[in-house]
Amino acid sequence: MLASVLSVVLFLGVPVAGIPSGHAEAATSTDVSLAEINKTIEGAANHILDNGVSSEWEAIGLAAAGYPVPDAYFQNHFSQSVDSQVINPSRYAKITDIERHVIAAAAIGLDPLSVNGTDLIEKIYNSHDVSPGNDTMTLQGNNGPIFALIALDSQQFEVPSDAKWTRQKLIDELLKQQNEDGSWSLSAYMSGPSYDITAMALIALAPYTSQGNVKKAVDGALSFLSAEQQSSGGFDDPFVGGTSSEATSQVIIALTSNGIDPTSKAFTKGSNNLVTHLLSFKSEDGGFMHVSPGNSNGMATEQALQALVAYQKFLKGEGKLYSFPKPLEPEPPTAMPDPTLTIKGVEDGQIVTTPEMTVTAEAKDGEGNALVVDAKLNDQALEGNKSGEFVLSLKEGKNVLIVSAQDQNEKVVSKKVTIQYKKEAKDEDPPKLLDQVTLKPVWKDGKGTIEMDSISNLKAGGDIIIEIPDDSVTIVFPDESMSVMVNKEATLHLESSQVKMKTELKGFSKKEAEFSIQRMEGMKEALSNVYDFTIKQDGESIHNVKDAVELSFAVKEEEVDSTSTAVYFYNSDTEKWDHVGGDYADGWFKVQPDHLSTFAVFNSAPTGTEEEEKTNEPEKTQDEGKTGSSPKENKKDDTVVPAANPSSGKKLPNTGVNEWYLPVAGGLLLLTGLSIYFWGARKKRKMEIKG
Repeated sequence: MLASVLSVVLFLGVPVAGIPSGHAEAATSTDVSLAEINKTIEGAANHILDNGVSSEWEAIGLAAAGYPVPDAYFQNHFSQSVDSQVINPSRYAKITDIERHVIAAAAIGLDPLSVNGTDLIEKIYNSHDVSPGNDTMTLQGNNGPIFALIALDSQQFEVPSDAKWTRQKLIDELLKQQNEDGSWSLSAYMSGPSYDITAMALIALAPYTSQGNVKKAVDGALSFLSAEQQSSGGFDDPFVGGTSSEATSQVIIALTSNGIDPTSKAFTKGSNNLVTHLLSFKSEDGGFMHVSPGNSNGMATEQALQALVAYQKFLKGEGKLYSFPKPLEPEPPTAMPDPTLTIKGVEDGQIVTTPEMTVTAEAKDGEGNALVVDAKLNDQALEGNKSGEFVLSLKEGKNVLIVSAQDQNEKVVSKKVTIQYKKEAKDEDPPKLLDQVTLKPVWKDGKGTIEMDSISNLKAGGDIIIEIPDDSVTIVFPDESMSVMVNKEATLHLESSQVKMKTELKGFSKKEAEFSIQRMEGMKEALSNVYDFTIKQDGESIHNVKDAVELSFAVKEEEVDSTSTAVYFYNSDTEKWDHVGGDYADGWFKVQPDHLSTFAVFNSAPTGTEEEEKTNEPEKTQDEGKTGSSPKENKKDDTVVPAANPSSGKKLPNTGVNEWYLPVAGGLLLLTGLSIYFWGARKKRKMEIKG
């Protein structure tokens, strides 16, 4: 019997929000501060968490106190108990099991209308009959109607007017069961009053005191409890083992549910009120005892936690203990308009006479954001550039272009275009487009010029290779040539055995361009030749070449130090060599500078005294600037190359080479020549005399 009553006590910890009955009274005791209440709540919550959450009432208390309920509770307890006790019970579902799981589900953020696909609310207001005349709603005495109201009001669930148990029927059933002294018993078969059941009934009826008969019943129950309160502040009930903490907890919840301070005059006996009495059961480990003295008890602790949270909410004006907000329903996604696709540069059914054409495709989602465009020509995937341009290489006859895009909602937009390619009648077929072309410039006055005919058969995105001499060179591309190369987004390679300059022409203007590589005076510390690089377009130097130019220098592998070797550029402002970086592979040291200047490869930046540092400054070679009227010929490969370029460009600092020895050496050579001449003449004269 004691275990049965304790089970009832466990179930009592779930008051529901409602309308105050008008019994609010000012507190007469202030010896328990809100800070102490908060600290005690923390201790009880941690005690439960440390021992593992294993009951609905522990989870409800933690949630009401603002503590996150561990996922393990749902996985290891709730989901199993709701299935075995409510959804798939072995015999029938007890009404209190259903009600307890409804309150717990609301507390931990689940929807009681759909727990594992089952509507638990409907199982309450349309309770099951065990047998004719034996309704599970009343089979467990007053517990059924009490917790039915608490569960239904935990989130203000709707009850159909034709339900087996409407709220009003539940209220009427409770009022019918009230004892003459204002108390309630566990059931009609137990005549003795129960403090716990009386307190539970007050929790259930709290929202309905606007009804006159309900208010009268609540007033009677409050008077009964006030009169029965002992000088200790609690309630002595031999049926549950004496003065228990659980009875006090339930009365605190009942009073706060009806807007009454549990420390008010009506519930203070001597120096003890309900709150101070409850705190007297607190154990050192944060839990609460069932009776004192004793040890921490699970039921006592979970009900004490609920009572203290109810009192905390009362003091802070935060409403009733178990009024839980409904889970926010996710807003339905806004239907996004379909994506759009436009193709420019071609029309369906168009007839063309050239084998290559460029089209532009643009796709956007319903909000105007750009989408990735895919294109296929004759079932072969095409690669477009960032601007959405696709170069079509057509076959003779019918060609099918399919362009498509997909938005984030997997909506696909697609267009199909048919193109007829008919060759023009010509004596010769057009030249085949090449991935790369190797060109030989036409040299004049020290500059090489590339004509358009040399690059007209290059594919889009192809490479132009120009072999250059090791010393100095300037290559000029007229407007027409630049226009073709830029349109084709070609990559230009100027290459010699000692230096390479790779330039991506995408982004350049279509004006005449001049690419210059000038070999400078050698430096003893340099691992490579020293070169000065410039690009001019329409007469103006291009300074910013970030991501557009790659420079490569021939360096012997045995001279490379993987930790220090790098490309440096000469900073004319500071007159020092600044580190750039780079990577070494297969005999070449490569770097992508963000500007053009004079570059070389060193193991470290040249350093030394002021005089020594001068020797590390680059200067153009001695024979630079001696431009002849006709080019000189490279005997090695019969390629016509220019004489060294003029030195009329930017003049770099003196390298510090001591040139005073040149006239001295010339004088010595002259004296030596004259001595040999006179010696030979004298010997010849002697021979003539002898003859």
